[in-house]
Amino acid sequence: MPRKIRLTPLQSNIIWLLEEAGEENIDTLVAMVKPPDREALARAVKGLVELGYVASLEEPRDLGGSLLLTTRGRRALTT
Repeated sequence: MPRKIRLTPLQSNIIWLLEEAGEENIDTLVAMVKPPDREALARAVKGLVELGYVASLEEPRDLGGSLLLTTRGRRALTT
């Protein structure tokens, strides 16, 4: 039985936004999910990338690229 992974509210918002869009650039993501600051967004994205729920199309270090919801991330929405 798979274990339940708890996401932060910000991570959950990112996942749901990407579920609708499929792929989104960071600037649009910031405008839509309204994180408290860029550092909080960076932590949330890093956690999602580490879980394999989101893939970064460019170097995630500078948060200047686009994010893509992975198959694993899509499955996480339905469990």
